[in-house]
Amino acid sequence: LLLLCSTAAAPAMANVGPPIAYSTQTEVYLVNPDGTGKIRLYRSRSNNYISSVSLKPGGGQIAFVEDWIVKFMDFDAAGRQLGPIRSIVPSCFRLGNARYHPDGTSVLYQEACGNKTEIKQISVPS
Repeated sequence: LLLLCSTAAAPAMANVGPPIAYSTQTEVYLVNPDGTGKIRLYRSRSNNYISSVSLKPGGGQIAFVEDWIVKFMDFDAAGRQLGPIRSIVPSCFRLGNARYHPDGTSVLYQEACGNKTEIKQISVPS
C-alpha cells in the first residue's frame, strides 16, 4: 500500500489584530482567546448604544450596530481606524444583528419594519 501525502497547505489568511471582537454598551474591543492583547477599536458617545459587533474573517474590519444603524470600520493591527466609518441607515425602523458571511464579502443584518422583520444581505462597502 502506497500512501501519498501532500505537503502543500492551503494559503493562510493574514489576521489583522486579535481574532475576537466584542462590545460593551458603548465600546468595541478586540482580544485574543486567552484574554491578552485587548485593543479598544471604537468608543461611541455616551448616549449611543452598541448592540452587536462582527469581525470580518481575517480581521481588518468590523461591522457593528450603533443606535439601530449598521456601521463599518477598517482598522490596522494596532487598532487604529483607517478611513471614515461607513453606515447603513435603515429604510424603515431599525437594523440589528450584523454578521459577516464566512467569505467576508457581505454582511447579513436584521431590519424591523412595524410587525415585519426581514433578514437582508449587502455587499461590504469599500
